[in-house]
Amino acid sequence: MRLITLFLFVWLPFFSIAQSSWSLPAYSGDEVAADINILREVLIESHPGITTYISRSEFDDLFKAVELEKVLSPKRAYQVVSGLVDGIHDGHTWVLPDEGSIREVLEREKFIPISIAVSGQKIVVFQDLSGNEILETGVELTAINNINIREVVVNLMPYVTADGFNISGKLAALNEQFWWYLGLHYGFPEQYVISCRSSSGEIQTAMVDAIPMEERVSAIYELYPKYSELNEVLNWSFDNKTAYLRIPRFSGMNLKSFHANMDQFFNEVNDLGIVELIIDIRGNGGGMEGYENILLSYLNTMPINRYDAVYMSNPRSSFYRHLHRGGLRWLEDFVYATIEFKKVDDDRWNRRNRYKRTNFCPDQVFNGKVYIWVDGDVFSGASEFASLARCYVDDCELIGLPTCGGQGGHTSGYYYRLILPNTKIEINVPRVRFDLAISLPRTNGGLQPDLLIEGNAWENDNPIGVFRQALNSRDFVHSEY
Repeated sequence: MRLITLFLFVWLPFFSIAQSSWSLPAYSGDEVAADINILREVLIESHPGITTYISRSEFDDLFKAVELEKVLSPKRAYQVVSGLVDGIHDGHTWVLPDEGSIREVLEREKFIPISIAVSGQKIVVFQDLSGNEILETGVELTAINNINIREVVVNLMPYVTADGFNISGKLAALNEQFWWYLGLHYGFPEQYVISCRSSSGEIQTAMVDAIPMEERVSAIYELYPKYSELNEVLNWSFDNKTAYLRIPRFSGMNLKSFHANMDQFFNEVNDLGIVELIIDIRGNGGGMEGYENILLSYLNTMPINRYDAVYMSNPRSSFYRHLHRGGLRWLEDFVYATIEFKKVDDDRWNRRNRYKRTNFCPDQVFNGKVYIWVDGDVFSGASEFASLARCYVDDCELIGLPTCGGQGGHTSGYYYRLILPNTKIEINVPRVRFDLAISLPRTNGGLQPDLLIEGNAWENDNPIGVFRQALNSRDFVHSEY
C-alpha cells in the first residue's frame, strides 16, 4: 500500500505546471480522444475496482459523454482526463500532468502563501507564510482574487480522488494541497488578493506575494510533520485510566520494530490498569501492509480472516509500451502470474495467502473500551484497520470525521504508471483489490464515525482533553461542505 497524499506532497512540488505553455493549444481533439481510449482499455483490463462504486454501464457512459474541442491546451486535456479518473471514484487512481509542463514551472512559477482547512461550515486559514496580520490561523476565508472561496473549492474538487462519493476525503486532500490545485486551475499570478471575515464579521482584504516552490515545500514539513521521515512513527501517553496511542502512518518502521513498540505499549497499558484506549490514526494514509494485523492482535478480538479476497483482474498487460518502465513491469507480471497469484476464474487472479489472517496476543490483549479516532485523511490500510476494528473488536467506537478510504476494501499495493502517448499525461493505475471480510454494509463514501468531532490541528495540544470534551457533550454535528 502507498501513501497517495505523501506522493502528491513529495512529487508535485518538484513537478509543477507553467502557465506559459499550459494554456496554449497543443493537442488535436483526435490525439486526446486516442489517449482517452487507451486509458479506458487499460482500466478495463487491469483495474479491479472500476465497478466498486459505479456500474459497468455507468463506466461506459462516463467515457461516451466526453466531448472534445478540435484543439486542446495541455491544461484542458488534463482537466478532461482528471474528470474521467475522478468519475470512477477510486482514491488510489490519480493523474499527473505531462512531465515537460511540470518541469517548466519548477524554474519559474510561484504559489499562494497560505494553507487552508475546512472547519465545519467554514474554510479557514491553516497556515500563513506571508506574514500579513489579517491572515491569522483560524480566520475564515471568503474569496481569493475576487472569486468566492466556495466556488474555488468546488472547481478544484474534480482534481482530487477519494474512495466512493466522498466529500470529506476530498476536502482533507484540499486542506493540504490547496496551493497546488489552485495554481493548476487558475494559474500562477505574482500576487494574490485574499479576503477574509474577522471575528467581528468585518470583511478584510490582504494583498500578498506568491512564494517560490522551495518555501512551499519547507512549509509542508513544518505544518504536516507526518510527511517527514524524521517524525516519530508513533507515540503514546496516559491520563489516569485512559491511554492515548498516536499512529500517524503505517510506514517508517519495519514490522519487527512496530511489534516491539506495541509490546512495550500494551505492557504499560496492562500494568497501569487502563480501562479506556484512544487509538488516534488521524492523517494516516496507510503504508506498509501488516501494521494492521499487529495492532489488531492486541485488541479484544480473536484471530480473523481479514479478506474475502485479494485479487487482480489480470496479471499481464496489453499496453507495456505505454507503461513507465514497461520492461520491468513485464518481468514483475511474469513473477506475479507464476508465483504470487493464482487464476481462479476468467475474471480473477487471487493472491496467495499473505497477511490474510490476524494474530492474537492473549497475554497482552486489551479488554476495555476502544475508540478509533479518524478524519478525512484516513485512507487505504488505515481505513482498512478502522473498518476491521469497528466490525470485530468488542466495545469499539469510531470518533472524528468521515474517512477518505471506503468501508469494505480498497485498491492498492500494485500499480501501473500509464503514460498516455500523445499528451504524456500520467495515470496511477491500481491493480489489486482488497475486499475485507466484514459484515458491515458497504457505504458509498468513507467510514462514518459513531461520534463526529471537529478536530483542528491547532487545537490538538491536548488531544485527550479534546476527546473527553466531545465525548461528554455528544451533541456535535458536522455538516460536510
